[in-house]
Amino acid sequence: MVNGKRHVAGSPFSNAVDTGTIPTAMIDRIEVITGGASAIYGSDAVAGVINVILKDNYEGFEARYSHASDLEDVGTQNSAFSILAGATSQDGRGNVTFFAEKSSISEVLKPNLQQSQFIGTVNNPDDGGEDDGIPDKFRVPNVGSEMINAFGVLNPFSGNPRITFTPDGTGITQVERNRTNSFAFGNFDEAYDTVFFPDRYENYIPAQDTLTLASTYRYDLTDNIRFYGDMKYVDKDIEQQFQPSFRFGNIAINATDNPYLDDATRQQLFDAGQTGEVSMARFFDDIGNRSAANDRRLYRIVSGFKGYFTLSDTDFDYDTYYTYGETSNVRRTLNDLIPTNLDAAIDSVIDPETGEAACRSQVASAQGDDYEDPAAVNGGDCVPFNPFGFGNASAEAYDFISGDVTREDQLTQEMYGATVSFDTAEFVTLPGGPIGFALGYEHRKEDVRTTTDEFTKAGFYTGAATPDSSGDMM
Repeated sequence: MVNGKRHVAGSPFSNAVDTGTIPTAMIDRIEVITGGASAIYGSDAVAGVINVILKDNYEGFEARYSHASDLEDVGTQNSAFSILAGATSQDGRGNVTFFAEKSSISEVLKPNLQQSQFIGTVNNPDDGGEDDGIPDKFRVPNVGSEMINAFGVLNPFSGNPRITFTPDGTGITQVERNRTNSFAFGNFDEAYDTVFFPDRYENYIPAQDTLTLASTYRYDLTDNIRFYGDMKYVDKDIEQQFQPSFRFGNIAINATDNPYLDDATRQQLFDAGQTGEVSMARFFDDIGNRSAANDRRLYRIVSGFKGYFTLSDTDFDYDTYYTYGETSNVRRTLNDLIPTNLDAAIDSVIDPETGEAACRSQVASAQGDDYEDPAAVNGGDCVPFNPFGFGNASAEAYDFISGDVTREDQLTQEMYGATVSFDTAEFVTLPGGPIGFALGYEHRKEDVRTTTDEFTKAGFYTGAATPDSSGDMM
């Protein structure tokens, strides 16, 4: 009898749910079928089929451990521990093989790389036109933006004094670029802390933790009937960092009323004629990066009966099977902004009754006749937010202006079918041999569902409102 096969390409038995990798320790051999012989797998396999054939006759026990790390303090750490065990019944009719592996990959950010120098392009001042043979741009280190950072930048785009802040919230003059890349980016003579460099937030390798469990089993009920199957479970957690939430110039600071603005900076704005709202740009690093945490789980089982029977002098090979697979992915984007709540929290004043900073929405005497509370979520709980410097707001203020986006995707697939094949050797033999026939039936049902949290569905975060969605197919 033929060993159990996992068909992974161009096959009517392929499973769209099976997104996890096949453990290499479970692979017995790889079978490649090309040309006309692959047509038996269906019209999508005319170019060929790759069959990954899993072990179903393994006996023994193996344990493996591997670890790798770099020698240059980059932070690369990869490790894996696995076991493979198998046993065959005394009569040789049955076998069970089991595999388990725990692996991890450590996170590496781009700034940790030796070659990381915030490389980018700038306009070439010697460029005279498209046909002069001189490059339009050239690559230089330290390409970033002085218009935004984690401390706050006032007047990011205008000709008024561009002011940034020290971590404690003291206003200072922002540095200027040497050469220009675009409206927002340019080159600087060093990697200033007050300049935004995209690579500071980007993963070179995301953190990954994976648990894989897999098993194959088979038992020969008779000499020509075999019960077989395989199971797999994969639990994979991936954490990826990307830029924190930000507002690029669409923060309004009231230069006259804001209680957190230091006196020297306030006077500098007044001297420039800015006594009302001043534009501000800021990354919210102090809330935390918008980490993308993906918790993926895959479960899959395949089971069936296969063998042969004889009618007259013709042998019929058959295979009946059932497959169920389920993949779920919980995606959490941490530390996203609630822009309307941020607007309410930044628009703060001194409450005359307490002498303390408070949201304007909570101080009736500071509101005009046409004032409307901008907060879309729990506006009555507004907590004033200090946007100057780094980490100078209260924990309650951070909670009021931010939240975590949660989205859950679930894909299930159920499938059953049967195949039978035979040839005409008993009745008709052509010069090239007997005619082969293969018949099959398969039924699939797939179901897809995406569920998001209530805030995301309502459009409270920086992204577009995302409704729940679902669909199925048979």
